This record gives sequence, C-alpha cells and structure tokens, in this order.
Amino acid sequence: MSIVSRAALVALVTAAAVPAAAQNRPAAAPAAQAAPAAPSSPGPVIAGVCILDEQRAILGSAAGRALTTRLQQLTQQVEAELQPQEKTLQADLQTFQSQQTGLPAEQRTSRGQALQTRLTAFQTLARQRDAELQATQQRQVQRIATELRPIVNQIYVARNCGLMLDSRSVAYANPAMNVTDQVITQLNTRLPTLTFERERIAAQPAAAAATRPAAQAPATQPATRR
Repeated sequence: MSIVSRAALVALVTAAAVPAAAQNRPAAAPAAQAAPAAPSSPGPVIAGVCILDEQRAILGSAAGRALTTRLQQLTQQVEAELQPQEKTLQADLQTFQSQQTGLPAEQRTSRGQALQTRLTAFQTLARQRDAELQATQQRQVQRIATELRPIVNQIYVARNCGLMLDSRSVAYANPAMNVTDQVITQLNTRLPTLTFERERIAAQPAAAAATRPAAQAPATQPATRR
C-alpha cells in the first residue's frame, strides 16, 4: 500500500498550491512556506519515526515550481481572452440602460434579449475556461504525485521508518527525522520540470455566441464572471 495517498496530495495542492483566482478561476499557487523553527536543542532522534512535509515536498520541488509558473501563465492567457469580451458586454449594457427608456417596446425587448443571449454565452465560456484550468491543475498534480509516491516509499524503507508523520501534525521534531529534503532531491532528479498546455473541454454550443459583435449583444446585466 502506498505511503502517500494521491487523493491526499491532490487535496493538499488544491488547497495550498493552486489557483483560487479572481472571478473563480484558478490562480497561481503560493510559494511553499518553511516549517516553524525548531528549538535550538531538539530532543533525541526516535528510531523508526520519520517526518514528511508533503506540501513543501511538492511546492518546493522543481516540478512544483514549474507547475506554479505555468498555471500563472495559463491563467493570464484566459484572462486576456475573457476580459475584452467582458468589457464589451459591460459597455453594451450601459449603453442599453441609458437608451432603453427612449426605445419602442418592441426594439427594447429585442435588444434586451440579444444582450441576455450574449451574456449567457459569455458566462458559459468563462465556466468552460475555469473547468479547463482546474482540469489542467489536477492532471499535473497527479503527475507529481505519481513520481513522489515511489520516492517516499523507498525512503520509508531505506530509513527504517516504522511510522511516518505529516509535519503539519507535529509541533516540533528533531530535524534528523525529517525526510522532506531527501524526498525533494530525489523528486528533482526523477521529475526535473513540467511542461504542459491547458486541458481542453468540449465547448458548449452557446459559448460561440460570446464572440459575436456588440450589435447582437445581451440585455441583462453582465455581472461579474461567476
């Protein structure tokens, strides 16, 4: 049985490493934080007990840093695609709101419905991009976890660990019991970097409408992306 659970690692990086960006799109993973400084005179090494900081092992590795950087780039690309469309929708809505009282009822209804259609299409597209970024994140976390698992297992055996504790559940421990740096060193050799593109999810038919010219645009308020 694997010492490190892939599901636990995915949950760890989802919470600590990956995007929770503005407008609900994944943003960049925060840098790994160092563990609290141990007392100047640590107690004795306990035979058979090992400590692992999984978060630092993942985010502090070369692959983890590459994951963070690339996710930032992909998020910026998505923002560059969506922001102009959102600004256009906002501008069209403001124009419509300022003119609607002077429009004939039929024209007001027609323009309002067109604006609503564009808004719905834009929101669909934004959700699709959100899902693609999340899928990208999860796939790459799985890649790191797949490479990390056998390393941790090997070190567990080599260090004669009868018990391996997550450093987050330990207030202080003798540094000699912590195997995190050893795990990172081997992970850097095994997986020196990550290269990947954004995962693609089949577009909903309505998503194409988000790119239509402003003349055809939605009526209800293109509130912020959700």
